[in-house]
Amino acid sequence: MTLEVIAKDPQGLTNKALIIIHILDVNDNSPIFVKPLYTDTIKENTPGGSSIVTVLATDADPGLNGKITYSIKGNYVIDKNDLGDLLFQVDSESGLITVKHKADFESHTFIKFEVLATDGGGRTGSADVEVTIEDVNDYRPTFVKDFFNLEVPANIKVGSHVVTLRATDNDSGQS
Repeated sequence: MTLEVIAKDPQGLTNKALIIIHILDVNDNSPIFVKPLYTDTIKENTPGGSSIVTVLATDADPGLNGKITYSIKGNYVIDKNDLGDLLFQVDSESGLITVKHKADFESHTFIKFEVLATDGGGRTGSADVEVTIEDVNDYRPTFVKDFFNLEVPANIKVGSHVVTLRATDNDSGQS
């Protein structure tokens, strides 16, 4: 902003001074996410590096105070088991969330975590991300052992019960 100040003495002589005012930004705005909740569904065999969703936050402050970086807050809410390692990562500049490594439906079917947007002045905003994991048939059926040795009499009737074998499959449901 500029101001011009004019001084005038009683005899009518004048002089001018130019004042330039620089308004310095105060980091008075926190980042705000466009949506409070981002959701997506992935298959449990989605490979590492695959894109999930892009989060977006804005900050009304200009310059450095309005520059946003993204991070994942290290707490997850999971439906079944504790998740030892984070399955997702976020690009600090773009907000793109990608798969870090494959999920396992049999361990967790739903994951919720918090993404932070931090501006250059240290103010933060947050949004939740919920990812549903879909099952795929990724386990083979297994028998208790690989080899069975049976003795059957030569005169057994056709259709007689000889043996019952049981196989298990670590996939959930019908997979």
